[in-house]
Amino acid sequence: MATSVAGPLASAKSAPISLMPSSKWHVHQEQEFCRLARDFGTGDQRIRIIFERQGASDDFRLLMVGQPMKKVGEGIVSLTFGENGQSQEVPFLAGKFADEPMWFPVRGISLSPRPKDWEKQVAKDPTIDPSKWGAVTPAQETSTHQITIARPLEQHRVLATGSLGPAFAAFRECTDEVMTRWGLDLEKHRDLQKRVTPIGNPAKWITSNDYPEKMLEQSRPGIVEFRLIVGVEGQVEDCRIQQSTHVDGFNEAVCSAIKKRARFTPALDRDGKPLRSFYRNRVRFSI
Repeated sequence: MATSVAGPLASAKSAPISLMPSSKWHVHQEQEFCRLARDFGTGDQRIRIIFERQGASDDFRLLMVGQPMKKVGEGIVSLTFGENGQSQEVPFLAGKFADEPMWFPVRGISLSPRPKDWEKQVAKDPTIDPSKWGAVTPAQETSTHQITIARPLEQHRVLATGSLGPAFAAFRECTDEVMTRWGLDLEKHRDLQKRVTPIGNPAKWITSNDYPEKMLEQSRPGIVEFRLIVGVEGQVEDCRIQQSTHVDGFNEAVCSAIKKRARFTPALDRDGKPLRSFYRNRVRFSI
């Protein structure tokens, strides 16, 4: 990734805009996921950030809502967590959240950036466990005090979050409650020897023939996030849609195809015994 340093004659317009909190942190629990949200700045400069997380994971989706997001329809957003953090390049689509412009990342993000080639590694070996790249510690959450939104904004926004430690602790309590409703042993999931692992390539679970005809006729793309309950013998016991861009168009097609084709080796608890667990992923339909 190339970087540049502005010279002494650089325009003041290019200077980052610092935004202070204009609301408290709010945690909201849905049936399948939790949201952690806060506003920064006021008026046309206000940006609302919304962390979304489904289940026990270091990954989250960071929605960015506000008027600064209205000028760009899609592309790559550069995000940096912490004053000296590593910039992460994340593809996003544009949308609306309560009638406001929104950037909607198409994949999960973590406070700990993964290697630049991690997507290629996963494509080569779909059974790879993302946790091998290092878990996010409470100390790292506590030491993160700002989020920088850079590209494609002409003027970077620096959101003064304060320590993310307390907010993320409340966030984690919320996702723990969600997982408990799934009927899983939460304590055993805190110290797994092995997570649920797909047998074969998950990319082959959904084919072009599974594209819903109605959505295809309308040239509608879609992103569907799903959650499976996987039994002790690796069988799919249940499929639930956690979030979807077009509920009526894609949801049934996704769960129907996955139940038919997905196969797994089960999770193992700390003693190496098979454990009823879960598996999450997303499907992206594109024309």
